[in-house]
Amino acid sequence: MDIKRAKKEIKDSIEAYLAKDEYGDYMIPSIRQRPILLMGPPGIGKTQVMEQVAKECKVALVSIRSHIIPDKVRSDFRLLKRRRTMGKGTRLQNIR
Repeated sequence: MDIKRAKKEIKDSIEAYLAKDEYGDYMIPSIRQRPILLMGPPGIGKTQVMEQVAKECKVALVSIRSHIIPDKVRSDFRLLKRRRTMGKGTRLQNIR
């Protein structure tokens, strides 16, 4: 994925989270919203892309290093990644 496409995907996600209906309520309730996490090797521009998108969307950016993320979260990401490569309809038993 190139930087322009990644930036557009992130921006679209943020705009979807910020969208409100005619009553002023978020269309995606805050309890259903999830953080946007970028994973990849150091030096490819993850933080820079997020800083640009955050500035354009006028939202705050919280940047954390991977060693700060608890082991439980990292293991869940590994399971999700494995599940994605297994194909649709595959269910993992005992995620915890």
